[in-house]
Amino acid sequence: MKTLVRDLLNLPSDTVIGAVIRGESVEWTSLLRGKDGLKKTGSGKLDLPLKPAEGKDAGALAPAEGAGQAAPAVRKSELKGDVTVGLTSAQLLLRIVSLPDVPDDELRSMVQLQVDKFSPFPVETLVISHEVISRKEGKSLVLVAAAKEDVVHALGANLSTVGLALDRVDAEVLGWWQLLRDAGQVPAKGRQVVLLMGDGLPDVIVFQDGSPIVFRALGESEGLSGDDFEIETARAVSYTLMSLEMEYGCDAYAVHLWHRGEVPRGLAAKIKDECSCEVALQSLDALPPVSEGLARRAGTDEARLNLMPVSWQVDAESALFRKRMVTAAAAGIGAWVLTILLFVGGGLVLQKRMDSLKQDQARWRKQAKEVADMRRRVLTVDRYMDMSHSALECLREICLRLPPPASMSVSSFSYAKGEDIKLSGEAGAVSDIYTFKNHLDESKFFVSSTLSDVRLDQKRGKQMFNVEIKLSGGQP
Repeated sequence: MKTLVRDLLNLPSDTVIGAVIRGESVEWTSLLRGKDGLKKTGSGKLDLPLKPAEGKDAGALAPAEGAGQAAPAVRKSELKGDVTVGLTSAQLLLRIVSLPDVPDDELRSMVQLQVDKFSPFPVETLVISHEVISRKEGKSLVLVAAAKEDVVHALGANLSTVGLALDRVDAEVLGWWQLLRDAGQVPAKGRQVVLLMGDGLPDVIVFQDGSPIVFRALGESEGLSGDDFEIETARAVSYTLMSLEMEYGCDAYAVHLWHRGEVPRGLAAKIKDECSCEVALQSLDALPPVSEGLARRAGTDEARLNLMPVSWQVDAESALFRKRMVTAAAAGIGAWVLTILLFVGGGLVLQKRMDSLKQDQARWRKQAKEVADMRRRVLTVDRYMDMSHSALECLREICLRLPPPASMSVSSFSYAKGEDIKLSGEAGAVSDIYTFKNHLDESKFFVSSTLSDVRLDQKRGKQMFNVEIKLSGGQP
């Protein structure tokens, strides 16, 4: 679900991968975005049967025969994310220029003009990008980068053999800059010269008050070794610093020589003599791999350099649009199917629940009926076993409540256990009948009495009456 939402909203992946190509291998590092920043999740190397690309493009690589059959020495899941690959300085044209602080659209046009001025290649054959280093006092310090399209295409073709689709093309030297800055090796004040002796040609970065003002690959020493390499490298550093002083003025500085393996003391001595400055030796092995620096750059929200060809970006947008449409359609169909399943399943569940309740009702009704029958039988037994309201006791109580026999007599007495008593009789006067009724009402033996059908018998000259008496003692 998280991946679905991310695809629909075109959000970046949680995982960023930095990669560089070294001869016949791809070095990579993956980082995970989180609340606490970027966390390293893996790194490794993919050995591929690659060969140098034909032509004059130094550093460009082309897949060898059978490259697609190579088995990556890494778990496939670790290579899922936004992939950034770095180009070497030999594959790039890098310049830092000062431009007016204008909107991005205007700045992009200015960058195109700047490249047209210093590039030896036609602009239409290049991929051009830029990155704003700082803005102050109405000026923008801008890093301008350009690379030949066929170099970038060859790079993308090689990475596609291991299933890596590029999201960004960056510069390796900028990955080193990120690592140096994160390690606290870039002072906030003053001028510092950094000579990187890593893989490939040496790179020079000059920092002024914490911001880079020069990126330069020392191509003069290419193909040389031993003393010749050291002499040409020292001269190239000296030339760079002289050009820098002409543009930015003189300032005290020291050269920091970052190297791999054996300490290049001879080179350090030649740079010291050539530039008349101190040289500090530091090991690149103390820093993370440059692929991690590229991943860190890609993991921030800042606008970064991206040398992806325009055609790739159009294709990527089209592919993303198709993917989003397919994803949206799949989500809609899935939601519709889920709704139908919930509707049908809900009805089945309710029906099953209703059947279960009906079965419970029938079972409890049967048990309740059995209890009620048992209760009636118990009450019946209790009634017939209870002699406190027997016929004799009731008749005795009635006789006690009768007026003198000369004035009233009972001619009929009807009694059934648990039922009302019905009396019929005659009296000489109506007042005797009501006196008898009052006596019955005063009795605590009975609940109540009802007098009815009081009438005069003309032949006998007697008042006839009927009385219905409700028994007490819990009788219904």
